[in-house]
Amino acid sequence: MAMAIRDMLRQVYPEIAHLPFESTRLCWYTCSNDEDWVIDEVEGYKNLFAASAGSWHGFKFLPVIGELIADRLEGKMAPEVAHKFSMSRDRGALKGGYGVLHEPFPLDLNDLCTDFNH
Repeated sequence: MAMAIRDMLRQVYPEIAHLPFESTRLCWYTCSNDEDWVIDEVEGYKNLFAASAGSWHGFKFLPVIGELIADRLEGKMAPEVAHKFSMSRDRGALKGGYGVLHEPFPLDLNDLCTDFNH
């Protein structure tokens, strides 16, 4: 990941491409197998919730997803809706909808924060 960022910097902003990274962040723009959101409490972690408006079309639902997230956090979400957006739901097989989807793979955190000066 950091190498890809560094390569892009060399192409677009070569004058700053050599500077060290102070930190990195990863954008988790996701596409679930069923192309639906995740709005759920993370199992085993009290008061930790995950919410994703990904699946390639989340931007157009920003006014709606905020209300859904608030309902889930406040315990007001109907059980059938909560199940639809749960992390433990059956998402089915990977679809090739709008882009290339692949099986999940481990993220190398060292690659996100490693300095690639060269």
